[in-house]
Amino acid sequence: MQGSICIRWPKGSGQDEFSRCSGQRVIKCRGKGHQACHALGLTPARKKRQRRARKAHRTLDPFGPRAQETAMLIYKVFRETEYRSFVEAGRTWGAPVDLADGYIHISTAEQLASTLAKHFAGEEGLHLLALESETLAPLKWEVSRGGALFPHLYRELLAADVLWARPLPLGPDGHQTGELA
Repeated sequence: MQGSICIRWPKGSGQDEFSRCSGQRVIKCRGKGHQACHALGLTPARKKRQRRARKAHRTLDPFGPRAQETAMLIYKVFRETEYRSFVEAGRTWGAPVDLADGYIHISTAEQLASTLAKHFAGEEGLHLLALESETLAPLKWEVSRGGALFPHLYRELLAADVLWARPLPLGPDGHQTGELA
């Protein structure tokens, strides 16, 4: 599986192993025996940025005056086909709606439930990607639905931008996002 995309799966989703196939690290994800090789590239500096982003996410007011200047986790939802295309290519300009608008639509943790209800209600096969706002340039916070500030990415989304990715199962009360921090 040489050349696979590098995506860091969420903590607690599996265990790291050493891959005999390529000398890269292997992550066992929650799937039924599914394994994928990933060149994780988790340098000490990147780990520090991720810790800082998680800490900032817990204390940040996403609608405050300095929201766009402080690191926080933000989220992108993909349908199965969009996600598979992203994984294969390692980059994407987003979903058809993103292409039409000229930027990639992203949501904060507080906006995610309403985004799922409005744009993905009842859809199965969705994937949630966590991104660090601090590393996404040019990221703009623009007024959108209900006057709230939403993050919009004006460039391709790269595999290296993704902190973790996981499926979004559909439950009786909507999509189950789990813990987002």
